[in-house]
Amino acid sequence: MQSDYQIFLNKIADSYQDLHSLLNDMELSQLRAEFYRAGWSNTKKQFKFEKPPDQIKTVLGISCHFHNSAAAIVINGRTIAAVEEERLSRIKNDSSFPRKAISYCLKAADIKITDIDVVVFYEDLCQKMDRMLSAILASWPCSEKIFELYINNNFFNLLELPQQLSQIGYNGPIDYLEHHVSHGAGSFYTSPFSSATIVTVDGVGEWAVTSISAADNNKFTPLINLTYPHSIGLFYSAITSFLGFSVNEGEYKVMGLASYGKPTFKDKLKEIVSISDDAVLELDMDFFCFERNSDSMYTNKLKKLLGPDRITPPPYGATRLLSGSGLTKNHINIASSAQAILEEYIQKLLFKAYDTQPSANLCMTGGVALNGRAVYKAFKSSPFKNIFIPPGAGDAGCAVGAALFRYWHDRQQPQNTLKTTPSFTAARHQVEYVENESSLADFSPYLGPEYSDDEIISVLNRYNLIARKFTKSELIAETVRLIGNDKIVGWFQGRVEFGPRALGNRSILANPCSKNITNRINKLIKMRESFRPFAPAVMEDYAAQYFTINKSPYMLFVCDVKKEQQDKIPAVTHIDKTARPQTVTRSSNPLLYRLLNELSGEYGIPVVLNTSFNVNGEPIVCSPEDAVKTFLYARLDYLVIGSFIIERIF
Repeated sequence: MQSDYQIFLNKIADSYQDLHSLLNDMELSQLRAEFYRAGWSNTKKQFKFEKPPDQIKTVLGISCHFHNSAAAIVINGRTIAAVEEERLSRIKNDSSFPRKAISYCLKAADIKITDIDVVVFYEDLCQKMDRMLSAILASWPCSEKIFELYINNNFFNLLELPQQLSQIGYNGPIDYLEHHVSHGAGSFYTSPFSSATIVTVDGVGEWAVTSISAADNNKFTPLINLTYPHSIGLFYSAITSFLGFSVNEGEYKVMGLASYGKPTFKDKLKEIVSISDDAVLELDMDFFCFERNSDSMYTNKLKKLLGPDRITPPPYGATRLLSGSGLTKNHINIASSAQAILEEYIQKLLFKAYDTQPSANLCMTGGVALNGRAVYKAFKSSPFKNIFIPPGAGDAGCAVGAALFRYWHDRQQPQNTLKTTPSFTAARHQVEYVENESSLADFSPYLGPEYSDDEIISVLNRYNLIARKFTKSELIAETVRLIGNDKIVGWFQGRVEFGPRALGNRSILANPCSKNITNRINKLIKMRESFRPFAPAVMEDYAAQYFTINKSPYMLFVCDVKKEQQDKIPAVTHIDKTARPQTVTRSSNPLLYRLLNELSGEYGIPVVLNTSFNVNGEPIVCSPEDAVKTFLYARLDYLVIGSFIIERIF
């Protein structure tokens, strides 16, 4: 029996020509007025599923077909395994059906696909199609090309989801959860809080672009949202594209670049981006065209307002910053101005969230939440006392959120009486998190594949690499010596991290005290832009001595480096004297903690430069073969993999 959404999509596909003709004949003025309206809407709703919670033990969460694909398995409320498809397929930002990720999760959980009680997809497909068609109608006939793209790609991909699951042996129930609910659940159900206000900010889900929700024990309640197309995330992505970076990939580059400029274009941007005191954002859509154009996110009017985009060759004699990059001083100031707009908006949004649902605790998620500079600055000036952002705050994390929501929402068994997941407090607050005993809802970011020494040595032999084997204590001591001698080390240990940050299991490590090491890593190893900063990992015991933060285990907040420490750790201090630290405890990552502890004992600095183990344009390494290939291709000095160390001798 076909579901409502399948019938809906089939009708669209079957009557494509009739629909195309109908669009040309429709009177669309009223629809346009409603579509482009900006303002908060109430979103309270009841969730209804085929199976009640007490009949569910094992849940498979899936995100795919739009951004990063991922799969996650939750059993008895605990996230057993989760991985992005790109880590296994080796296709950066792979959005395809996560066949490899599902296969890994089943293997890690030691179950079969037939053991799954329910599959949860991270979006409501009917609502998403409604928004896509409404956007097409509101901007018709300019949207004719994007209409054909949706018909030929998105609609048919979504129709295939039940068939794709059937091909791998699953024919049970499929539930569809709203995008922002998946995001929000992924934040709250992995947090240490028993209640919280939840803020989700991204490009767009189905209709929502910004949403505020409440959660109390096992009850998740959407409250209000702002809807497409007035999206702070899409504004920032449009500027990302304007500056010549890839959308949904280069936004973090804009954040890093912003520190080199001044917000001299902020007033011009405020002419086309309206932000009310009530945190209602409205875009002047004469300057943006993402809702009607598949080739560009902005119109020529934006170029007339700001000057040439980076795709357009700069005028002869224009001042370039960063040799060979094509970035002019104006481009860098535009990045700074866009960041200033985002920071102003997030600050107002957090006050709006607190007014809507007062709480000491804030959970924040969505792609925009990965802008650690804007979020941490806004949090410090907000009424909230504690903040939590999950390691998978982007769309891949929705696979985890969808699965956890389906297990925990409305379940009578309390999931959060005891939690050990760390929250984070601004240094000015006196609220401290106290660890309790473990609970079913405990969450670790280390959820991906891991490999034995036997598997590692098999790969090393295949590549004819000479490896020295060490005990763990010897391995740590030798790695500390190498880092102290300014060697750059590929570090491959344990399970793969979930989310965009390397958290000490698939990392490149280096000396944070070396002034010149960043240029070498950016140019010769990572092969990326010279303006991009590097993050530090630090023992949590010493975090407050070096940074204006005490906890940040997922490397998601940009804070100040304390003045007296800036000259000591120049490799991880950005041009604006900030850093994005990962705080490490003995329990969160025992091996990395031991490494930091010995670095502290040997050199007096409990900090290491920690960047992701990959080269530009590739996913973070997953398997031993990925690590070896990257080690051979890039100019790393050493590879520390499992119990082995390999020196680069060629």
